[in-house]
Amino acid sequence: MSPAYIRIYPTTNLHVKYFYYQYFDLYQRYIFNELGTGVRSTLTYNDLLNIKVMIPPFNEQKSIAEFIDKKTSQIDTHIDKQERLVALLKEQRTAIINKAVTRGLDENVKLKDSGIDWLGEIPEHWEVRKVSRSFKKIGSGTTPTSGGELYYRDGDINWINTGDLNDGYLYECKNKVTKVALQHHTSLKLFPPDSLLVAMYGATIGKVAISKIDACINQACCVLSESKYFMNEFAFYWFMGYRHIIIGLSYGGGQPNISQDTIKNLRIPVPPLNEQDTIVEYIKKQNIRVNETISTIEKEIAPLKEYRQSLISNAVTGKIKVI
Repeated sequence: MSPAYIRIYPTTNLHVKYFYYQYFDLYQRYIFNELGTGVRSTLTYNDLLNIKVMIPPFNEQKSIAEFIDKKTSQIDTHIDKQERLVALLKEQRTAIINKAVTRGLDENVKLKDSGIDWLGEIPEHWEVRKVSRSFKKIGSGTTPTSGGELYYRDGDINWINTGDLNDGYLYECKNKVTKVALQHHTSLKLFPPDSLLVAMYGATIGKVAISKIDACINQACCVLSESKYFMNEFAFYWFMGYRHIIIGLSYGGGQPNISQDTIKNLRIPVPPLNEQDTIVEYIKKQNIRVNETISTIEKEIAPLKEYRQSLISNAVTGKIKVI
């Protein structure tokens, strides 16, 4: 067994599942965090053994454990159903976007082969354009030399990182840099509001946002700006709907990446601008409907999880009668 784990064997008068719930309650109340030492808050064998817990008679331990098993199973089943419903709604939202940005809204429109295997057919009057030929500005940024207060202290220039991307409108970012940082780093350029941002690296790969602020960016973001062919919001929804395709083009192991060239070489269907506007408004309305339903369900899930936690805590501390 890994040294990162501690194994405890109960004596004959202790019920294993009861003590599982005892320690689970301690974990939920962050008791272990308070006992841990060192940078990584390490918990030792002696730390565990010195924790005092309530020990009722064995039969009562068994009854408490069985009571918690039954009640938490009922709660978990309900939470699982609600979470699966949320997942289905999110899939539905993606499907709505995919269909709208690929086929449009006219069910009777004549179709043609897009020439792209994974894209399939698109409306006959649409064209397909390469990203590199569709945006006037395509670029990225960098991270100013770390540790230099000259580049960060009292900075007032927005510096967007992939962690800021929110699959929506971006009105602020966590980090700022100084004017000196821009002067010393030629790859740091300010991009105007309404630029489309796409995350290229790691856990956030494929996330997007439409920036509503003047900002420079780090090297993990790609910016698409100023197009006479695309409404930024249409391109934004296309990148959202086809995130799985973009991720599929990534390279690397545990932290997959895509490059600017990967994004530049993408070919995207382009409806007329007035049709793009209609499609964007349709997607927004559908998203509001789906998002409101998701929000309602998630508001039901949160108190259930809280109740589950309090149920375990109250049962193992004798605050509720289970026999």
